[in-house]
Amino acid sequence: MKSIINKSSVCLLFIFLFLSPRVEAISNTFSFVQSQTDLINITYVNNRLSFGYFQLYENVYYYVILPDKTVSFYNNLGQKQISSNFQYRITEVSEEEKNSSLTNDVYDIFFQFEDEEIRRSFSRTEPVGGIKQLYTDFMRRFNAPELNSRNTKVNLVIKISVDSKGNLTDFIILNDADFKNADFKKEIFRVLKLLPKFNPAILNGVEVDSEYLFPLVINISIM
Repeated sequence: MKSIINKSSVCLLFIFLFLSPRVEAISNTFSFVQSQTDLINITYVNNRLSFGYFQLYENVYYYVILPDKTVSFYNNLGQKQISSNFQYRITEVSEEEKNSSLTNDVYDIFFQFEDEEIRRSFSRTEPVGGIKQLYTDFMRRFNAPELNSRNTKVNLVIKISVDSKGNLTDFIILNDADFKNADFKKEIFRVLKLLPKFNPAILNGVEVDSEYLFPLVINISIM
């Protein structure tokens, strides 16, 4: 059977992140913890790389937990924080408990800058020509591989590393465990590597390395 992308039902949602942790594979373990005290509760899946967000007072932070339980913290400028400055406990949960979707509101909170000077001095990385052009570039090159099921909905979150010159240097499917089709993932990576440069992020007038979070939803119908 031939796989056909129903482009009318293809939805690409682009959300910008510019965090610095570089990891090989992360489960789709988004979480948001509202902390009312200094003690932060963060959760992870055993033997899996996990990540999420928590709010501490007026600030929102991003964390990454490695399989050995090493924890790294980042602020909303992607700057790594000193872990010893945080009081936290790590709670192990199941994959089902951990799998929860972040809302746009959480991302909005993460990118709220209280300092007007910081807000003016930072520009996030973005595709040249904007989101619509990136969508066009991706879909023009993408060829869906053959699939066994008649209808398939692909829902992936891809982290794109962008260097200070706008080159796309690395691609990681954050929720890799959710989609097992190797041919499909191979095609996604093939297309990602063909995408044109982005406009790099700029901080205080200097182009900097950053990251771009690319949630991708594609509905595929087999005729």
